[in-house]
Amino acid sequence: MSTPDYLHDCLDLFPEVTQRRYGKEQRPDEVERRVAGMLKDGQDLWEIIRDIHDNDAFDAEMFGFLPDQIEVELKKTTWHSQWNTLPEEQLVRQLHGVFRQIEQVSMVLRFVDPNRFGIFSSPVATILGVRPRRRPTAAYEAYLKSLCEVRDDRGFHRTADVDMALWALQVGVLERRLPEEQRRGLKESYERDLPLRQIATRNLTSQLLSENTKLTVAEYLLGQKEEIALAGQIAGIEFEQVVGKRTRSAGSARQDENLYDLINRFKPSDMRPRLHRARIIRNDAIHEPAKVTKEDVEFLIEMAREVERRAR
Repeated sequence: MSTPDYLHDCLDLFPEVTQRRYGKEQRPDEVERRVAGMLKDGQDLWEIIRDIHDNDAFDAEMFGFLPDQIEVELKKTTWHSQWNTLPEEQLVRQLHGVFRQIEQVSMVLRFVDPNRFGIFSSPVATILGVRPRRRPTAAYEAYLKSLCEVRDDRGFHRTADVDMALWALQVGVLERRLPEEQRRGLKESYERDLPLRQIATRNLTSQLLSENTKLTVAEYLLGQKEEIALAGQIAGIEFEQVVGKRTRSAGSARQDENLYDLINRFKPSDMRPRLHRARIIRNDAIHEPAKVTKEDVEFLIEMAREVERRAR
């Protein structure tokens, strides 16, 4: 695991980055203290939401204005008076049904319980590889899961602190709002932070796989030079499967056939030399990934698609 120190340094820089980004330092800790007091006093959820938006310490409206009808809609719900007893996922869904914007929901939850929640924002979603989804609540669930993973692995006490640290990393360091001398070491630490990039890759890949074919995912991954080996592995698995399906559908299958044997039975036979070249790339991608180039994977994908076309 890479050292957690640089992410804690990013958290320390959060106030300065907010000043540079918004022209005003954001002080979420002041809002937290006020909300904690209101919760202790048993204040109504609507009163807490309104107070978050009215607090000068934090510009809540950057995540959306508070429509007048929200109070009426919120108080009409059957769960309004027992909201703090709802399971986490149910609370997110119910609030989203009222607000209809996951950013506003996440902001309220972040101040209500900073130990468990963070604000859903584009800069942090970029770092974590969380893209918009058909169900915004599903995107937020993936976002929270990743924040909690970083929290537990890097010695943070609260999910909201991870959220602020990653926001400062993206906006202050990667988007270069901080001076170069402040950015240099943090950027180098991020570039060496394989576990954080793995979280982003996992999120991107899982969503892409749910919405696209595996060969399309492999093509997406080719756009990231550090993921060429992964693209080759995904394309290699798909290549083996489509060759097997195409060859076995054209004749009797034998249980002991490997990919080499299947290609030797492939028809038309004039494709076999190119298929064997793709097979070698597939083997390298799985067993010796450092040998595989972007051009190799592009050829592997091309051959898999050609076999697919012939199977139709």
